[in-house]
Amino acid sequence: MKILNKILLASILTVGFAQAKDKDFSTSIEAIEALKVGVNKVNVSIKSKTIPVYDADVKLKVYHSDKKIVKYRSNKIDKNGNYVFNVELPDTKKYNYLLSYNRKGGVIHRDRGSFKVQ
Repeated sequence: MKILNKILLASILTVGFAQAKDKDFSTSIEAIEALKVGVNKVNVSIKSKTIPVYDADVKLKVYHSDKKIVKYRSNKIDKNGNYVFNVELPDTKKYNYLLSYNRKGGVIHRDRGSFKVQ
């Protein structure tokens, strides 16, 4: 009986981890207008395969060159299915970001990239 329980538990965990692969998710980060100094509206689109994810807890960290980190958080979407952030970019330079999101307390997915303000 113990062996059967272990096999069942191992198979459930394997299926759970297989469903949580990052390759099943895609993200896209776009500014509504060209990035400028000041506050910019940034859309974040998250999809599971081809289906939009509406119930995610989304966090965006923007790294400034003076080692300052600004954190943003959203769990609300606009009418187009995008998570919208008002990101403050104080100078004309390159900013790195880390986007992290999870659904209902599940696996945390991460995506890195950069913004360039001109």
